[in-house]
Amino acid sequence: MDLKKSQPLLQVQTYHFLAEIKYKLVSTIPMIGKTRLQVEKTLLETADRLSVDSLWRQQLRHTGCGRVETYFSWDSIASQLSQLDTQLLEQSALELDPAIA
Repeated sequence: MDLKKSQPLLQVQTYHFLAEIKYKLVSTIPMIGKTRLQVEKTLLETADRLSVDSLWRQQLRHTGCGRVETYFSWDSIASQLSQLDTQLLEQSALELDPAIA
């Protein structure tokens, strides 16, 4: 399904174009303005690509789901907490008895 036809992204483009017009009126664009324009341009290009490239959307979804399962599943969180507990216990043992080191 072509998302661009069913859900045009005009609100993002309008916001970006307003910023472009604003910065055309000043003689020197501040660094934050240049960064803002570049970020907004990249956002527009990415949103446009997402709206027309279904294969890329599927790849991103698959990659994103994999990252969520890897880093945010209960097993992963339990493992991370266990590692943190071990590090903190080792650190406090060193602080209590420097001779251990």
